[in-house]
Amino acid sequence: MGIPKFFRWMSERYPLCSQLIENDRIPEFDNLYLDMNGILHNCTHKNDDHSSPPLPEEEMYIAIFNYIEHLFEKIKPKKLLYMAVDGCAPRAKMNQQRSRRFRTAKDAHDARLKAERNGEDFPEEQFDSNCITPGTTFMERVSRQLYYFIHKKVTNDSQWQNIEVIFSGHDCPGEGEHKIMEYIRTQKAQPSYNPNTRHCLYGLDADLIMLGLLSHDPHFCLLREEVTFGPASRNRSKELAHQKFYLLHLSLLREYLEFEFQECRSTFTFKYDLEKILDDFILLAFFVGNDFLPHLPGLHINEGALALMFSIYKKVMPSAGGYINEKGVINMARLELILLELENFEKEIFKAEVSETKNNGNSDKPSFDFLKYITESTNDIKAMTGEQKNYFLQIKKFLSSREPFIDFSANISSVDQRFLRRLCNDLHLSFSKIIKVDGTHLLRITFRDLEFNDEDEDEIEQDEIERVLQKYDNIPLLNEEQALKEKNVEKDFIQWKDDYYRSKVGFSYYDEEALKAMAERYVEGLQWVLFYYYRGCQSWGWYYNYHFAPKISDVLKGLDVKIDFKMGTPFRPFEQLMAVLPARSQALVPPCFRDLMVNSESPIIDFYPENFALDQNGKTASWEAVVIIPFIDETRLIDALASKDKFLTEEERKRNSFNAPTVFSLAEDYTSFYPSSLPSLFPDLVTRCIQKPYSLPSMEGKEYLVGLCPGVFLGAFGMVGFPSFHTLKHKAELVYHGINVFGNESRNPSVIVNVEDVKSALTSEQIAMQYVGKRIFVDWPYLREAYVESAMDESYMYLASNSTIEKRDLAEIEKSQWGRKCSHKIREYSKRFGVLFGDISLLLQVRPIKGLEYTREGALVKIFNESVLEDYPAQLVVEKIAIDDPRFTEREAPPVEVEYPPGTKAFHLGEYNYGRPAQITGCKDNKLIIWLSTAPGLDAQWGRVLVNDSKSKEKYYPSYIVAKLLNIHPLLLSKITSSFLISNGTKRENIGLNLKFDARNQKVLGFSRKSTKGWEFSNKTVALVKEYINTFPQLFNILTTHATKDNLTVKDCFPKDDTQQLAAVKHWIKEKGINSLTRVSLDEDALDSDIIKLIEEKASTIDSTYQVPKKVFGVPRYALLKPSQTRGILHSQEFALGDRVVYVQDSGKVPIAAYGTVVGIMLHHLDVVFDLPFMSGTTLDGRCSPYHGMQVEVSMVLNVTNPQFVVNTRAGKNRKTNVSANNVSQGTDSRLVTKPTSTFPSPPSPPSSSVWNKREHHPKPFSLHQVPPPESLIHKSKSKFSKGNHHSTNGTQSIRGRGGKRGKPLRSKELNRKHDHIVQPMGKLQIN
Repeated sequence: MGIPKFFRWMSERYPLCSQLIENDRIPEFDNLYLDMNGILHNCTHKNDDHSSPPLPEEEMYIAIFNYIEHLFEKIKPKKLLYMAVDGCAPRAKMNQQRSRRFRTAKDAHDARLKAERNGEDFPEEQFDSNCITPGTTFMERVSRQLYYFIHKKVTNDSQWQNIEVIFSGHDCPGEGEHKIMEYIRTQKAQPSYNPNTRHCLYGLDADLIMLGLLSHDPHFCLLREEVTFGPASRNRSKELAHQKFYLLHLSLLREYLEFEFQECRSTFTFKYDLEKILDDFILLAFFVGNDFLPHLPGLHINEGALALMFSIYKKVMPSAGGYINEKGVINMARLELILLELENFEKEIFKAEVSETKNNGNSDKPSFDFLKYITESTNDIKAMTGEQKNYFLQIKKFLSSREPFIDFSANISSVDQRFLRRLCNDLHLSFSKIIKVDGTHLLRITFRDLEFNDEDEDEIEQDEIERVLQKYDNIPLLNEEQALKEKNVEKDFIQWKDDYYRSKVGFSYYDEEALKAMAERYVEGLQWVLFYYYRGCQSWGWYYNYHFAPKISDVLKGLDVKIDFKMGTPFRPFEQLMAVLPARSQALVPPCFRDLMVNSESPIIDFYPENFALDQNGKTASWEAVVIIPFIDETRLIDALASKDKFLTEEERKRNSFNAPTVFSLAEDYTSFYPSSLPSLFPDLVTRCIQKPYSLPSMEGKEYLVGLCPGVFLGAFGMVGFPSFHTLKHKAELVYHGINVFGNESRNPSVIVNVEDVKSALTSEQIAMQYVGKRIFVDWPYLREAYVESAMDESYMYLASNSTIEKRDLAEIEKSQWGRKCSHKIREYSKRFGVLFGDISLLLQVRPIKGLEYTREGALVKIFNESVLEDYPAQLVVEKIAIDDPRFTEREAPPVEVEYPPGTKAFHLGEYNYGRPAQITGCKDNKLIIWLSTAPGLDAQWGRVLVNDSKSKEKYYPSYIVAKLLNIHPLLLSKITSSFLISNGTKRENIGLNLKFDARNQKVLGFSRKSTKGWEFSNKTVALVKEYINTFPQLFNILTTHATKDNLTVKDCFPKDDTQQLAAVKHWIKEKGINSLTRVSLDEDALDSDIIKLIEEKASTIDSTYQVPKKVFGVPRYALLKPSQTRGILHSQEFALGDRVVYVQDSGKVPIAAYGTVVGIMLHHLDVVFDLPFMSGTTLDGRCSPYHGMQVEVSMVLNVTNPQFVVNTRAGKNRKTNVSANNVSQGTDSRLVTKPTSTFPSPPSPPSSSVWNKREHHPKPFSLHQVPPPESLIHKSKSKFSKGNHHSTNGTQSIRGRGGKRGKPLRSKELNRKHDHIVQPMGKLQIN
């Protein structure tokens, strides 16, 4: 099913399922699973018109690494990271893979031809995304890079060191998501499985929702990027930090589905079980579309197909006697009930199409209205045929007889079968199909096994049966004219189906054998897919060998098929390549096979058509068209390849083999050499990561568990952070409500949750007294802790004051705000979230929890956000939760020696050497002994000086002054500096400069800003607009004349030759690089690329002066900052543009102890340009050099320009030299012990690009992971540091030995020369 369409339908029907990821407001997770193919596609090419030049392959690798790191940082798994790349797929999936790859190659070819016809530029070389297929050299290279990346992360990143990492590559058979589900399914069958394991699965496929639901683990979330509708903005930020990510909570989706089917509790004649309803839901979704079978004709997700399936399910299931999906096995008799009801829907589709044909397709209404059909279709029968009347009379007679059953022929029409089933359901009779010994098929009706111990209940049942019989007695017979009309409709219906089969599959409806074979194959497919989901692949070779599905009513013809799958074996990688790739992608297969794809004499040349038909098949989007290409004959393919096998090289034979997944983990006392996967870019590693083949636990003597695990926590008792409606008393119903999730009100029904006011009997004052000054939980159902500072009703304010609550009258302005606040909250919850809670009598003003803060003594205490005060209706707060969040659990200070064991990495907070790296070596008398990396003479102020100097030269003028300078109307200036749209027929053309965005509250760095008095523009803007005016004077003469006029057309602006003049304007705007200018929020304070360039040039000239490691005794715990403590200490820092910072975490994308400069300040984040390049570094949307920029949280860096956590020590008081807080005195202190400076390898220094120039020697750098005793280091350093300048390969420092000559500074021109600037002159990239 289409991803955006399904996501939109689900989000509007169940509006609270998705949660935007913000800071720590998501649950903790044990396991993170990455369906890697989505990442590979995101990082290697754009989903555009194929006109973009390809990325260099090295940049693709780094983008992939960056994406993985980004997702890992979002989720922070506690136990497992599972990365699964698609391997060789079952044949059933290859149909879709083959179609997609043929279409991709054809679209790229057509785009090139179109560009050539139009005289447009088109890249000579293109990235063929078909290379993301198992067995290609590209996938082999990607795997090699990922192995290197994993080794580096496990060795250097603390968050990767306490988990298990499993990588299943392209050489391991199976689709990525199904390898993940196999892992979960097998783990769940083990006795040691934790039933409350918390799963997060990243992937782009809508089918992942079904896979998550069938796990029946409620603590399961799907992670994905924001789904947007409409054309994507060309100016959207390319920075991953600006990409919004959402969690889809299956815990809430499960509860929504329980609301959806809540009426079944009273209508089912068998035991109601939500888990089995979820299994049925998964099966029903197959009819709407999946990757293995075409959707049934007429069922479109965006038109309401799933809602229709739900409606039919609720209608027919009461008479079904049980569920359809029995642990992955289809109950065909119960499925038949659904199909019989769908046949009626199909006839309505037919009638709508006939009606549309008669109107020549000119009707303004859609051909078929799903919503109207669902709403108006009922169980009531308006008229009966003569045959149906006869069946009714026979059953009526049967009821009064003593016979145990009555039989009818199974050959009666499907319409009459539906009539009989409906009648049996109304009369509480059982309806089933039986096969006699002689093979005869019969429909048997019997009494249900009902026992009434109460005579009154028996009498009530009899009265109900009498009422039903009376109702059917009163149903009129169709008259002759109506009966003839129905026969003609049936005849036309058959002809309609015949036309379908002749045009789609090349045989007639009347070819019963062919039609039955097609229907049986489709039913086989339903069972194959269900097995695949619940048990894994049960046949590698089975596939659906038709491009289209049978008509809904004809699927019934296949329900009696005998299903017997043969397991077989998967295709080898090269077999899959030859099965799915088109001839246009022949470069991706081994050379010896290419001739088979293009040579007219090839025995399989028919597998690779250059041209093929596309069939929209009722879909609207071109990409949804069915690709009509021949299916692969497995035997012919394998025979053809066998004739060429002898020409394969040894490397190719290895690439054509299968391998097991690999598991990685940290070995504390192990080190090994790991060679670079890309010597021109990445350094060799000294790895502490071990890898070994991974195999799943044995299933011998075990069965897969379908359903909830014993001991699982559900609802209000679920794991902390996983939302549930059950934390408040509520009811829910499915209604038309006009939910607005995506900017427009939905015309579809939504599940609306109505929260009950359990405190309605109390006054607002009584409720306020219960809550004010207390801690509660808000953001229902996504709960987070908050402190209630005050409360207000329509007359009074209730405030916490010490240990009492003060009550005062509302001021007049507060009274006026009361009504607006209440109406806004009611409207927001109603229209956006689908939550109703009645009128508001009391609003609580709360401060949400900010986190835990370390006290001076080392204890952890909760802190609440003093800068945020939010309003919540009292009805929507939760007083207690079942499980406390360990991330916000207060604790006493542990002993110093426990908190700071030897080897602990830390940063010094003393007034001298503030922010310098240190390492604990011991503890004495509750004080610590450390090795401290001192940095004499280090200047931490130059960044601010440079920024202030640049800012002083940057002048901004109010817009009215700019208008005067340019001699144009102020309104014209406003239009031309924003988005200025003019009409060009049905299109709108933009001739504005896009330098300000009022609606989005955005400005353009270096060009515009907004003060309290309005917009202001820089000299750059004045110069740009002036050039625009001088280049197109006639245009501006016309615009000046029409300055106050709206809705201008192209003809108004360009009276002569409008097409060429408009093209010239657009070309000029493009040449000026307007679209590449950096847009930021009005609230954001940031530097433009010109100032950042100066900062980078200055950083490249910094020479790391010689550093002296000193042993310091008697250091108090509060004078040190551990990486694990940063969130609890640094959250309140203040920054200014130009501040120098050091990265103080031992995890994440940035190397620990890396120095940088603040170039952007947001509410919770900073943009930092680091001195040295590193693996995951970005360009900050083009503002800085590649691999230098990163957006970081405030608590990830320590401000060394403006020290805010300075600890005064005795050593500081004894200093005789007055130096800044960031400089170290040359004097000594009795507690400082200095080792021989010429032989001790220096700890991390401020990174300096100049020391990267000499690359002959690569000594093992000082590492914050482990520092051996000084004596062992003295010997090592003598031979390694005698040559002078060296650079580190782990990204934590650069080192310059005593007497080393300063290298030539790295200038920005060298950085921008060409792509290989990474290699020369800087050498290899750092990676953390």
